[in-house]
Amino acid sequence: MTERATDPAVLFDLDGTLLRFDDYGAVVEGAFHTECGRCEEAWAVDFGDRFFEAFGALEPTPYRRAFAGTCERFDLDADPDALVAAIVDHECDLSAVPPGVRETLADLADAGHPLGVCSNGVRRVQRAKLAANDLLAPFTVVLTSYNVGAHKPDPAIFERARDRIGASEYVMVGDSDDDVEGARAAGMAALQVETGDEDDASFPSAVEVLDAL
Repeated sequence: MTERATDPAVLFDLDGTLLRFDDYGAVVEGAFHTECGRCEEAWAVDFGDRFFEAFGALEPTPYRRAFAGTCERFDLDADPDALVAAIVDHECDLSAVPPGVRETLADLADAGHPLGVCSNGVRRVQRAKLAANDLLAPFTVVLTSYNVGAHKPDPAIFERARDRIGASEYVMVGDSDDDVEGARAAGMAALQVETGDEDDASFPSAVEVLDAL
């Protein structure tokens, strides 16, 4: 049986919240450059269309399926598995932790609040990005939509977090309506963070996060 947490738990989205990209297009282009020596715009567009279709349907290995389809369509002499490895490397290298994130996580952890990640994504990719940015340690659980078979705003991922953590209260911190709506549908409080230019967006403090309860 899961030991129940005595302090409210705080859940965080990953992409756009704990980690941000200046230009995600550079991630896709970088993968093709690594394996093909160049990237044509049509390749990147085709990959994106295929990836989001497969990802949205929760098909297995969405990155590989998309790259394999693009390679076949454009007759690219590239290994889809190598392209997958390259795009994960570029996601890790080009993601950045916004100012204030580490301080908020440290303050919440020091105060005894269990922390979790609830992210739409593929588990190994999301964990790789957390590890590359030295963000894994504070979290009791890291859950992705591929863990539970449903993307936010479906409340399933939040309900799984409740089962795993066992706290009496929760607040979800995320950058999208899906984060907020999904958490509230699961009976949790939610706080939506500002996005945009780094200079214009500030990450909420531990006090601001807990005030959402």
